[in-house]
Amino acid sequence: MKSSAILLALVLTPFVVFAQGPLVPPAGPPAPSMKTLDQIEARTPIDSLPYTISTPGSYYFTKNLQFTATSGDAISITSPNVTLDFNGFTLSSTATVAGRGVFVTGGLNNIAIRNGNIAGSSTVYPTTIAGFENGIYANASQGIPFGAFRNLSVENMQVSGCRTWGIVAYYGRLSNCTVAANGTDGLIASEGVVTACLAKYNGGNGISGAAITVVNSVASANGRDGIGATSGSVTACITQGNNTSAGSYYDLNAANAVIASTKYGTGNVTGSSIDGERRAAIDSLPYTISSPGSYYLTQNLQFTATSGDAISITSPNVTLDLGGFTLSSTAAVTGRGIFVTGGLNNIVIRNGNVAGNSSTVFPAVTAGFENGIYANAAGGTPFGAFRNLTVENMQVSGCRTWGIIAYYGIVNNCTVASNGTDGLIASDSIVTGSIAKYNGGNGISGGTVNGCIAISNGGIGISGATVTSSTATSNGQDGIRATSGSVTSCTATSNHTAAGTYYDLNATDAVVAFTKYGTGNTTGSTLTGNKTP
Repeated sequence: MKSSAILLALVLTPFVVFAQGPLVPPAGPPAPSMKTLDQIEARTPIDSLPYTISTPGSYYFTKNLQFTATSGDAISITSPNVTLDFNGFTLSSTATVAGRGVFVTGGLNNIAIRNGNIAGSSTVYPTTIAGFENGIYANASQGIPFGAFRNLSVENMQVSGCRTWGIVAYYGRLSNCTVAANGTDGLIASEGVVTACLAKYNGGNGISGAAITVVNSVASANGRDGIGATSGSVTACITQGNNTSAGSYYDLNAANAVIASTKYGTGNVTGSSIDGERRAAIDSLPYTISSPGSYYLTQNLQFTATSGDAISITSPNVTLDLGGFTLSSTAAVTGRGIFVTGGLNNIVIRNGNVAGNSSTVFPAVTAGFENGIYANAAGGTPFGAFRNLTVENMQVSGCRTWGIIAYYGIVNNCTVASNGTDGLIASDSIVTGSIAKYNGGNGISGGTVNGCIAISNGGIGISGATVTSSTATSNGQDGIRATSGSVTSCTATSNHTAAGTYYDLNATDAVVAFTKYGTGNTTGSTLTGNKTP
């Protein structure tokens, strides 16, 4: 058969075999095909102290090291082009050392210090009596010109318990560092950039320097200024709870710096800028803001007159920052704490308190401002008269009539309490995260109300076209009123405590969804959620 003949031919055909070379192994072990770490970057271990780095290269710790001398520097860098990697280890001393943990000679370029800890002492400021004089000292002193430390980098370092400064690093970049419980300043970085650093419990300033740039950093509980930037910029930082020592210090001391998106506490010095705008201090009353710009209180201020407005805003494009301070009056004032002329655009009022009269609560309010904040588009001014009005982080209490009137804007995180009539009137505004309590009239009224609370007000708790995620309890009239629009994810119980026909939920033509309420709502509401009779 044909197939059998073909198979037989294939079996009888000789194969051609090509030589593959000798199979004898080479003499000796195979040579490495990759470079070693030392060939890529020669690294020198540091395993004893004191140690002087006098030639360029990469140096690293092999273990925790303790400096036992009482004078001199634990590690001295006298050469440019050096990387010192702590490798996660700690350099410490329990003696009172007249010297530094790491000292860098002035005028060197390309120095990097990273990844470790310098622990001066186990004690905490202000009882630090042992430890290094400074943790890291890289200061371009003795007349060395600007740029003496070009490409200086300090990153991922923790420095604590030093007798004076934690880190001194001029003309460089500092990132992800912590300076804590040092005897005087935590971090001094003149002409440098500080990113994502933390300064806490230092006896002096937390973070400071001339022409310094500070970003995404935190300073708290330091003895003097939290962040001190005599020029430069401070962006997206938090600095509060500082100036714990006696003296004139601040959470943010930034005389000529640009400040953006930064939260600070008890004040900053005259002349600072906020988001690039020149700031003007308000330190006496009455005060009229007649030019665009950024204005701030320097201290608690009391209005002693019986008529007129404490602060008047007559110009558009104004930011008024109370800086955590209080504007108060104990007299029966025919006037407002803060008055905004109708028809102005781009007005911001934030971060403070207006206390009409803290000695009495509704219904016995007989003194204090007539209103706390008054920004009403009255007198025929058309809709939108206050475009981009913002009132945020304000507490207003003890006013004889209304607490806050803010038309056509945004009201955020405000508290209105114990005012004679309504707490917050915010027609055609968005109101979020605010609280109204113990006001004689209504609690909160706005266009859109979200995440608010109204408790024990004499009139309606919360009213708006759209009300979401809000709570109203123990109010005298309706708990939540939305005669049109919607009420979603709210709670309204134990209201209508005053005489009259009122309801926990008064939503005549509104859509009500996922809302808990008590004894009824008016005819006509559409219920898509759960009703609790």
